[in-house]
Amino acid sequence: MTAIRPEEMVRFRIIVPSEHKDKLLSALINVGAVHLDPHAYRLELTIPELFQNILEKKVRAEEINLEEALKEAQKYLPKDDPLIVELARLSKEYINKLFLKKVIEVLNTLNIDPIVFRDKERAVVHKLYVGKLYETKEDLFKSLRAIINLVKIEDKTLLMITFKRSLFSEIDNKIKEIGFKEYELPEYCYTTSDRALEYIERELARIKNRAFDILIEIAHLIKSSIELEYATRLEILEKAYTVCTKISGEIDNAFKILRKTLSLELALRLISTKDFSILKNIGFSEHVLEKALDVIEKGLVSLGEEEKKIILSQLIGDTRLLKEKELKRLKDKYNVLKVLSVSMIIEKEISRKLPNVAEILGRKDLLDRLQKIKSSELTARSISLREGLIELSNLTEEAELYLNKLSEISSLVEKIGDATSPLEISATIKRIIEYLESFSATSEKLVSLEPFLRARIEAENLIGELRIFRQRGVIYATGWIPKKYSKLLENTVRSEVPRLLYFKVREPSREEKPPVSLKHKGLLKYFSSLTLARGIPDYWEIDPTVFFTVLFTIMYGLMFGDIGLGAVIAVFGAYLYITQREFLGMNKNQVKILGALMTGCGFSAVVFGVLYGIAFLKEVWHPIFLSPIHDLEEIMAVALIFGAIQLLLAMSLSVANKIISHDYIGAFLGGTGLAGIIYYLAGIYIAYSIVEHGFNLSVALSPPVLPATVVAVISIILVFISGVLKRKIEGEEEGIIHGFIELMEMIIAYPANSLSYIRLAAFAIAHEIFGVLAETMGHMMNPIVSLFFTNIIVLGIEGFAVSIQALRLVYYEFSMKFFKGEGMLYQPLATRKVLSS
Repeated sequence: MTAIRPEEMVRFRIIVPSEHKDKLLSALINVGAVHLDPHAYRLELTIPELFQNILEKKVRAEEINLEEALKEAQKYLPKDDPLIVELARLSKEYINKLFLKKVIEVLNTLNIDPIVFRDKERAVVHKLYVGKLYETKEDLFKSLRAIINLVKIEDKTLLMITFKRSLFSEIDNKIKEIGFKEYELPEYCYTTSDRALEYIERELARIKNRAFDILIEIAHLIKSSIELEYATRLEILEKAYTVCTKISGEIDNAFKILRKTLSLELALRLISTKDFSILKNIGFSEHVLEKALDVIEKGLVSLGEEEKKIILSQLIGDTRLLKEKELKRLKDKYNVLKVLSVSMIIEKEISRKLPNVAEILGRKDLLDRLQKIKSSELTARSISLREGLIELSNLTEEAELYLNKLSEISSLVEKIGDATSPLEISATIKRIIEYLESFSATSEKLVSLEPFLRARIEAENLIGELRIFRQRGVIYATGWIPKKYSKLLENTVRSEVPRLLYFKVREPSREEKPPVSLKHKGLLKYFSSLTLARGIPDYWEIDPTVFFTVLFTIMYGLMFGDIGLGAVIAVFGAYLYITQREFLGMNKNQVKILGALMTGCGFSAVVFGVLYGIAFLKEVWHPIFLSPIHDLEEIMAVALIFGAIQLLLAMSLSVANKIISHDYIGAFLGGTGLAGIIYYLAGIYIAYSIVEHGFNLSVALSPPVLPATVVAVISIILVFISGVLKRKIEGEEEGIIHGFIELMEMIIAYPANSLSYIRLAAFAIAHEIFGVLAETMGHMMNPIVSLFFTNIIVLGIEGFAVSIQALRLVYYEFSMKFFKGEGMLYQPLATRKVLSS
């Protein structure tokens, strides 16, 4: 069952404190096999709830508590920020206006209009004072000759006092001595209580609206800062990964520079030491050894004409040397050309001897490092981005600088012939080697992080962050993992994350759609492209790859049975599969898939060619099975029987899928369920009886066939009833409509689908007709030429057309009965290789 059912998955959910985000990501990457769910609103969730609601317009200005909003905003912006200063001013003003409103409401309750408190030099004075609560008012105000009212408003006391103007100074001083201050009403309140309250309400609304505008600005600032922090982090990761890719693309150029440089360095050593045992120890051929020795001892005259042209071309144009007769410079230039010539001689073989040359010259470590980078054999590393993000950024910039300098160094190697002396060549070699040492060391550090960077970039986009309890934040990860790795996940997370708030692994429910991991091996994994082109299997349905593969290849052979042409297709397919040679714009993997398909189809064509006795369109022996062109009725019967078996298989798979997904009504009563299978079997028997009796439809009601007719009618009724039951039991509103559609499909589509398989016979017959055509044309031209060109045409046109027909039957007639293809492909975060620091 492993080939037709996907890898068993379990769902996990992990929650950790925000400060342990890096630890969680590292643990998930180390496990590797996790498939994370995407969190599309990760950024929005990191914003405090108040500001998130403001941005999403879930709250209105009048619903905002300004004091709480100010406290929340002060957590994210400094106190001297203009927005915070303005918000604090508005909050204070709002509190004062609220107190004023309560004062006016108190006056209104006492039937006192605020206008009486306007001082107009009247004989009787009305004043308002505000202070702390004071319980012993009788003792305190007993000596005052005034009418006094004390009212508690929140944590303050409002004092309303009426007295003669002549006592103003005495009373005012005594009240202020006990901590009360005069409370003056704003000018707009010196009217009736109702009007004053209306004006205050307008002022409160104005303050709230202005404060709300400021809060919107603050919310955008917070969001922008979070997005900037995330974007900066992700930008550094993506830039580092991009530079890793560039290094992989430029490493061949670095090898080329090293190879040229080592050949020059070796030439210099040979000329200076004349120790030719070096070449022998390295393993250079005698021919190279002798040629290098001739150049060193005899000079450039020992070179061939072509080699002289290459070397002496370095001297052409430098006529200034000849005019000035500077003998030393000419000698130096001549020695430069000797170095270049020896380098050219040994460079032809140095590629095969590069490790030995590098070891002799003390460059083995440099070569090994470059080789590891090129072959991706570096030990994978991971880093903590909390502490190492700046280090990663610096390392990326350093690697980028070396990459940009690579073309300059390459140009330096190409222009080394412009050197005026061997000493200058030596200095240039030293400079190049120093560059390659730095380039390789930096590249090694960065490229070793490539698997980690790739996984981390993906994880950064998938891990969710949620702000809770104001400043307290948590990181959560949800997703899927193969059941066999669930213990590994738990052990890794528990051991690597210092504090775990929540960890749970559970089996998937039927309503969920776990990702699908296709477990095909060998050639079958390449045939899975047939399935994926149709759709990704759902976790709760059977993977049809095995059935697609077998049916597709059998139908191809049935239509294109030919030993010779089948062998050509199989051999060419095997060639593509093995060599993976790119052509027709396909990459290596696509070529390998095509090769596997062609190999399978070619082999099937050979098998049916043996059964038909056909090779290269010619009958080579008497058919073992049948001859499509001579046994017309038999080949059509075979095609129809094969089609019937295929459709019954499709309906059986539909029953299995419905049982897996717990759709028992559909499994037993559906049009592609058990009722549909019974109807189809009864229909085959009825159709066969009608054809056998000369297409007499009344045979369906004859005693031998009547039971089958009754069964077919009952099946039709059951299919219609299934829609009614789905609506009643499962609450599916469109159940009746679906039942009716299935009913129509049974009556119309099943016969049509069955007859579609006649094309298998038609193409098998057409294939042999091409052989007859070639034989007929042979009478008008050379028989061999006629047969050759006919085979070419059949191979190119029919070979392709047959594959299209086989695909159509697999995708439409067969898979439409059971396969939805609405699944999600399993995409692990990283490879199973554990990344170690």
